[in-house]
Order: sequence, then C-alpha cells, then structure tokens
Amino acid sequence: MVKTIEKKAIIYILFLFVLGISFLINLGTTKVFASTIASINNSEIEELKVEYYKNQYKIHVGDRTGTLLIKYERPKTERDVEWLNWSLRGTSATNMGLELDYDPTMGSPIIPFHHYESFDYDSKGTPNKWGKEAGILWEGAQKFSGNEYPNYYIGAAVYLPKKFNEEGIYFFINNYYAMKEDGQVRAYFYENRYVIKEAIDGVKTGGIFPLMNKVYWGKTELKSGQSGKATIIKNTTLWTRNSDGSLIYSRMLKPKEQFRVYSYSDQQGGVYGVGGGLFIKKDSNTVKYETPSKANLRLLKIMRGDSTL
Repeated sequence: MVKTIEKKAIIYILFLFVLGISFLINLGTTKVFASTIASINNSEIEELKVEYYKNQYKIHVGDRTGTLLIKYERPKTERDVEWLNWSLRGTSATNMGLELDYDPTMGSPIIPFHHYESFDYDSKGTPNKWGKEAGILWEGAQKFSGNEYPNYYIGAAVYLPKKFNEEGIYFFINNYYAMKEDGQVRAYFYENRYVIKEAIDGVKTGGIFPLMNKVYWGKTELKSGQSGKATIIKNTTLWTRNSDGSLIYSRMLKPKEQFRVYSYSDQQGGVYGVGGGLFIKKDSNTVKYETPSKANLRLLKIMRGDSTL
C-alpha cells in the first residue's frame, strides 16, 4: 500500500514537472513571437511591379507568401469626381479587392478588402462559411487615411498564405470611375510576415503606411521631403528672410544641434532651408551637412509614394 502511494506521488511529481516545463516552453514561445513582431523593420519592405491594364492594376506577387500592402491614391491628372464624392460623403469603405484574372465586369472581387473595423484579424483572412459559399477565396482589410480632399488615400492589406493562381499575378479592381491612370496604385510586400493590423494602424493623415515604423536617421526622424541633415559644429546663426530676400538674424545656434534640411539655394553664398522659413548658411567650419543613406533614400521614396523600381 505504501509503495503504491509512493508510486502515485512520484507520477504526480513527474506530471507537475512536465507541466511546468511545458508552461515555460509556452512562455518562451510567446516571448519569441512577440519579439519577432516587434523586430519588424522597414528594410523588409519590397515594392512590387504594378501595371495599369484597362482600368485595373496587375500586381506581380510571384511565389511570395506574406502580407501584400496596396496604396491607392486619387488620379493626378484625370478628373477624379469619384474621389471628390467620397470626400463629400465621408465614405469609409469602397468595393475593392483582387481578382485572379482580368474581370471586365468589375463585379464583386474574389479576394475582397473589407472595412478595417469589421475585418477578423485573428482569422488572418480566412473567409467564414458564408464567404466560402459565395466563392470568396480570402479576405483583406481597407482603410481611408481620411476624407480631406485632395490629400487622402486608401490603404489595403491582405495576407497571402499561398499562391492562389499559377502566375502569382492579381488584378486590383475598384469603381471604374475612380481608377483613371497609371501610378494610382503602389504595391508592397512583407515576405513571410502577417502584419495587417500593424499596417492598417499606419493608414491615417500623417501616417507611415506602408512602412511599419517611423524612419530615424541618428537622433532625428526622417521626414518626407527631407533632402539632408545639418549638424552644428560651432556657434552659428539661424536666419529668416525679409520680404526683399535678405537674411535677418533669428537666434544663435549651439554645437550638436541638428536640423532637417528641405532645400538648398546658392544665394548669399549658399543657404540650407530647414523649414518654417528658417535658414542656415553653408559653412563647413560651422555646419556639417549630410545626405541620407541609399537605404533611407529608398524609404523616403516609399513615404512619398514614389516608385523605387
């Protein structure tokens, strides 16, 4: 009887030990997953080839699996009545998505982008039974950056766990009247990543979509439109301009102060425009001027919506 009790006690202790090890492993796994998500950086983003084709956009994904991001902007030269209407109505979502082939009917997409608040982030885009019955293959999320015409866009994201067709080419569709010209759609990819929530959070006025984080260059955030950085080496003057273009003293700058540079002019021996109508004179003895790295220049282009291909 004593031996039986001892056996049961030993088995119970072993069970607790294994359970404890399992718990620690799960904790470790959770930590690894969290750190993996936190470690996502902008260098992972890849711009994809997009072709304008009969009021639709061919996006070349290829064999990649991961998160596809789409930045959809209003036309720059054609009349954009639909975008103006969306602004006036305060539209928060529109019928848009991906097809596996060119669809001249512009009907309901086989991979739709739903309003971001109704998207099921936990499912990663797996359609429910009603969606499957309707022929939906997968689902994504969309969000308007705002409705401040003309400076707004639509950000969309979909997780592609596999190739849905042999070529890996998808046709982005929306209202015929809203898609007018080449260059309205840019596509980006984070391979082997599920980052829909993080991407959608960056879709807003002044947001960072399609990047995951702000871009830093040393101590300062790299801004769209920035061409360089000025670091003060020795005391020098910060200037503003008079109505006749002459420079007026603003204040004295101290060593180690840093400024974003947005423009350069050869006038007055060379001056850097640092924003807000302020200027610093070019002088290698008092100011160190630097330009961003190639990697950061690429990210700047993406922030502006320029092509990097």
